[in-house]
Amino acid sequence: MQESTPERREQQRVFLVRLTTFIYLLLIFEGALRKWALPSLSGPLTLVRDPFVLFLYFRAAGSGWWPRSWGMNCMLLLIGVLSMIGVYYVGIGRTDVVTLMWGLRTYMVPIPFPFIIGSVFKREDLERFVRITLLLAIPIAGLTYVQFKSPASSWINQVSANGKGVFTVADGVVRTTGTFSFTGGQSCFVGCLVALACGAWFQKGHHRLMRFRWLLACTAGVLSNLAVSGSRGAFLMSAAMFLASILATFIGGKLDITLKQLVIGMAILSLTGWFMVYVVPDTYRTIALRFAVAAKSESLEDRVMSSFGSDAFSILERPDLPSLGTGIGSTAVNLFGPRRIPGTFMSTASFEGEAGRLLAEGGPVFGPLLIIIRIFIAIYLCVRTFGYVRRKGDMLPFMCSIFLLPVITIGQVIGNNTIAGFTWIFAGICLANWDMPDTEAGEVLAARVS
Repeated sequence: MQESTPERREQQRVFLVRLTTFIYLLLIFEGALRKWALPSLSGPLTLVRDPFVLFLYFRAAGSGWWPRSWGMNCMLLLIGVLSMIGVYYVGIGRTDVVTLMWGLRTYMVPIPFPFIIGSVFKREDLERFVRITLLLAIPIAGLTYVQFKSPASSWINQVSANGKGVFTVADGVVRTTGTFSFTGGQSCFVGCLVALACGAWFQKGHHRLMRFRWLLACTAGVLSNLAVSGSRGAFLMSAAMFLASILATFIGGKLDITLKQLVIGMAILSLTGWFMVYVVPDTYRTIALRFAVAAKSESLEDRVMSSFGSDAFSILERPDLPSLGTGIGSTAVNLFGPRRIPGTFMSTASFEGEAGRLLAEGGPVFGPLLIIIRIFIAIYLCVRTFGYVRRKGDMLPFMCSIFLLPVITIGQVIGNNTIAGFTWIFAGICLANWDMPDTEAGEVLAARVS
């Protein structure tokens, strides 16, 4: 057995960081493989990240980097109980093995991922992760602009092998998908870009991520992606994150906003408005129309409730809902299509929101518990990362948690493979240690200034 020296242990940590970064890039470009490069393999490519995630677990366990977390163990224990219920359902013919395996993949397999990220990522790795994400906004902005200008029938707006599934905002204006195979992935990507850009602009001193001109270019890419997204949810999420960043600067008490930063911020917002009104006026008119129509048809409270799932509160009242739920994976339309499950509940129920799926699969016993756990996790990450704002004026980890707040609470984490990927990865970013020793910080600052 090879001796585990500090040098060897550091090599293993770096390998795990690089493998995690590769998985993250695969998450972003997986859709491009599915809809353009290998459209005939679109279904199997849904699982393209899974072997690398399992290999990551194998290497982490074998190199001593497997996380020791009571939170992770409690989550695994709960999903283990749900898995036993699924095995019981398979035994009595209520569900099938494929559905159970899909449920395990959705619920259990991703749980260790954020905890491994939290244990192996250092400050320099986290900053590199943010830089990579922001730099990707530049080329993807060019792609989404071409998608926006192209008709829905164009190959660049293709989202599936058969050419179906293209979404439009109104009057033929396409909802851009970027490198993803569905609009939800691009909306999630835009959300994380806005969060990281807001955090990057408030960094100072040795926490500064990149040179000023590159930060300007990345910010332009972020705002361009947002402007042509056609997603009302992305605009609302971006506005909420911008307001959260402003509030955190005053509540945290450790951030010094200079006049230069205020002028630059106002200039960026003004240029964004000019870009939407004069460069892409179609998206401005359609988004404004969508907001106006939505304001007449539903209140903000109704909007939140519909995102959470208007069917959620009626699920538990149905007499045909099994007391232990329908089993994990049973509500998903997965790689092999919708599962055929005996009983009247699955044949008549519809699941518009994430809460409805959780209540159906977990039943009246475990369903509410799953929802409460997700809300607790979202709040915990916000509280934890806000500590960096209070102590060191470091906004980036807090903005990552603000991005995750609506995604974890009402996002389709078990219903959408891409959204789940962003959720688990950014949860790991929030769990990581963003602190940096003063001596190391000085060396990094000197290297970046020189």
